[in-house]
This record gives sequence, C-alpha cells and structure tokens, in this order.
Amino acid sequence: MITAYQVFGLSLRPTEIELRKAYRNKMKQLHPDVCGDEALPLFLEARKAFGILAHPDLRRTLGGMALFSDRLRFAPHEFQARTAQVLNNYAALLKRDQL
Repeated sequence: MITAYQVFGLSLRPTEIELRKAYRNKMKQLHPDVCGDEALPLFLEARKAFGILAHPDLRRTLGGMALFSDRLRFAPHEFQARTAQVLNNYAALLKRDQL
C-alpha cells in the first residue's frame, strides 16, 4: 500500500511549506504538457494525494496515513519506477530533438 506522503517522498509530519514544495516539484516533473500523455495517470494520482494532505482536518481524521491502495493504480515501487520511466523517456526525447 502507498500513503499520500509516499507519493511526494515526505515524512509523516511535513510542514505546510514542505508539502507545497513537494507538490509543486512533483507536478512540474509529471505534468502531461512536459512529459506527454504517459505521465497523466501519475499526475492524477499525485493530485489525489495532495487533495488529502492539503486539508488539515482530513489529514487529522485519517491520522495522516491515507492509504491509496484502492484508488491508485500503482504500488509504491511501481509508482517510483513508472515515474523514472516517464522522465527517462522525456529526457531521451529532449536529447533526440537537440541533435
């Protein structure tokens, strides 16, 4: 199972600033306009995770351990591997276009 915190690589008690910074970085990294349509499922999953973590009451109610096993398509290792794959594909496209 993956938690909302694991999507962003955060500790269990991030500050508001850490959370927003991690969210912005992940959105820039996975945005479909940047990486193409193959990044869309990961982008949407990260948005769902932020939707939970951005609301202090919801975060408190869930104890900070919002499990995504039923809602997300990927397990934690798959999420990380898929993110790396998307970024590698994008880097290869950039390199090819520069040649």
